[in-house]
Amino acid sequence: MMRRVREPFRELYMLHDRLKYWLEVFEDEIKKLERVSREVNDRLNLRGYWIDPRYVRGYGPYFCLRWIENGKLKAKYLGKNPDLKFLQLPEQEKKELEDRLKWVTERVIRLRDTAEHIQKLLGEVLGLSLIHI
Repeated sequence: MMRRVREPFRELYMLHDRLKYWLEVFEDEIKKLERVSREVNDRLNLRGYWIDPRYVRGYGPYFCLRWIENGKLKAKYLGKNPDLKFLQLPEQEKKELEDRLKWVTERVIRLRDTAEHIQKLLGEVLGLSLIHI
């Protein structure tokens, strides 16, 4: 008789554990996607690049494009009167980045909705378990 009473609780705890596991998986995925979103957004807005004027033996300014890549400072000589059109992203790359950003944003929204639903279910499962105890 005692075994039959405990059986529903065991299933309830197993359900609770599965819901918690999926909630953690979704939260980890959301964090990864938010990082990707920031990286794509930075690339779209050309963040992380700057232009420094340089003087050589009193002559100049000569302009130099600077950025950090893999932890190292990189530079590209631009000249005295630089044409900055090359700093714009090619249309194909810009479209790909915008599409990726859109996909990531939609995925984060879906995962957050699912995580909220799981949290609601967890609350219901915990509420049921408290009633039966």
